[in-house]
Amino acid sequence: MLAFIKRNLLLFFRNRAGVFFSVLGALIAFVLYLVFLKKNMTGLWPISHPEKLLDPWLIGGTLTITAVTTTQDGLARMIVDRENGNLSDYLLTEASYLRIQFGYLASAVIIGTIMQLLMFGAMSGAFALLDHVVIPWQLTGKIIALALFSSVVWTSFNLLI
Repeated sequence: MLAFIKRNLLLFFRNRAGVFFSVLGALIAFVLYLVFLKKNMTGLWPISHPEKLLDPWLIGGTLTITAVTTTQDGLARMIVDRENGNLSDYLLTEASYLRIQFGYLASAVIIGTIMQLLMFGAMSGAFALLDHVVIPWQLTGKIIALALFSSVVWTSFNLLI
């Protein structure tokens, strides 16, 4: 099953255009905030340094978008395999249908977690440079756990769809 998960991960990450388009929605939200919305939103908040509140809020929302879109693209391999008849070929091996489905789910969760952590790194780095808003390193474990949990939730939801 590890070989099956590795296969799905390699197929996803080798397609650079697919990786880019899986995070495009999150990138659009991030760029729109930086270019258009940030100045207007910070002017509406009657507190000093509103970016210390808005920047982490935007990170959380963008990571949610990333979790939804990347796990959905991770599960797209399952649809392609069914369409091409590869799923029937996998069922001829010793692996059961449940193990094959779990392989698709595990690879989608891994893809979602990796992409969320990459987006988090990019956004927190940008906000550290632009606004001097730094996420404490003590929260790294919690952020990784939350990214993993979010990937599991959205992979399950996308599987239902």
